[in-house]
Amino acid sequence: MLNNEILHIQEMQKVVQQDIRRYDYPEWTLPEPSGFMSAKTFYESKAFPLVAKFKDAIKKIAAQLTVLEEKIKTLTEDVTWYKAKVKKLVEELFEKDNRIEKLQEKADDLERVKRHAGADQVDKIIEIERQRDGFYSFNRNQEDKHR
Repeated sequence: MLNNEILHIQEMQKVVQQDIRRYDYPEWTLPEPSGFMSAKTFYESKAFPLVAKFKDAIKKIAAQLTVLEEKIKTLTEDVTWYKAKVKKLVEELFEKDNRIEKLQEKADDLERVKRHAGADQVDKIIEIERQRDGFYSFNRNQEDKHR
C-alpha cells in the first residue's frame, strides 16, 4: 500500500516536471509584434491569450502539487504510525525474549531438582500442588458466586 502510494507520487512528480518543461516550447513564448500592430491589438491577440494559458497551466500545476502535498502528508503520517507500531512490537519482542529466558532458567532449575530428588518424587509433588491450587481456585469461584 505504502509502496504503491510512493510510486504514484513519483509518477505525478514526473508529470509535473514534464508540464514545467513544456513551457519552454515556442508556443509558450510571446512573439514579436508585427510592424504596424497597435499595443491594444497585440495585447488582445497575442499577450492576453498567452497569459490566460499561463494562468491555466499554473492552476493545473498548483492543483497537482496540492494533491502531492496531501499524499506526502498522509504518507508521512502513515510512516510515523508504522514506526511507532514497529517500536512497540520490538519492545514486546524484547519483553517476550526476556520472559522466555526466565522460563528457560526455571525449566533448567526444575531439571536440576528432578535429578537431585528424583523425577517421580518431583512429578508427584507437582500433581499434589496442582490439585490443591485447583481446589483453592474452585472454592474462590464458589465464594464469588455467592456474593
